[in-house]
Amino acid sequence: MAYSYIEYTANGSTTTFSIPFTYTQQADVAVFVGGTSTSFTFASASTISLSTAPANGVIVRIARTTVITSRAVDFSNGAILTESDLDNSNIQVFQAAQEAIDTAAA
Repeated sequence: MAYSYIEYTANGSTTTFSIPFTYTQQADVAVFVGGTSTSFTFASASTISLSTAPANGVIVRIARTTVITSRAVDFSNGAILTESDLDNSNIQVFQAAQEAIDTAAA
């Protein structure tokens, strides 16, 4: 079971696909049709929509890629330590770990 992506087999008519995993920002979500990055829109927080239906049998992959080039929270001495800062910092690490597990398992 993958933690950071899902793959669907297209049926030639469906253009909306569910996102079953969590993500922090919409920019963290990417869609690939037949292995090629594809533009899409968010129909809702848990659903993406493609402008045209992929051909029958083509694999549609929706994946999360968490940014790890910068920290979600930069803690500093003397600052107030909040629950949301701790959550955001840990979510970034947790999601990056899930993505690493999925990459290693592939």
